[in-house]
Amino acid sequence: MYYLWSLLCSITLFSILQWNEYNKNPRDYKMLTISNIGLLCLIYILITIVFYFIFDNENVTYEIDKDNVDNTMLKQIKESVYTGFDPIKIN
Repeated sequence: MYYLWSLLCSITLFSILQWNEYNKNPRDYKMLTISNIGLLCLIYILITIVFYFIFDNENVTYEIDKDNVDNTMLKQIKESVYTGFDPIKIN
């Protein structure tokens, strides 16, 4: 649903920006240029991302059943867990 709202807001913002550009120089104004189409796409993408973070914010909580976790398995590991690079390793 936020796609439609972001499309509506981006078209509105684009129209306001283009109206201001038209009022600055009405003789040389051309609406269908590559830069204007790119600007509309950029505004749409940015507003869609903003609306996604505003409206599609679902607080998902994961419940972990503590009875199914066996902590003794981790204590039985005999190998070294260190995986970093050690240039001065002495055997």
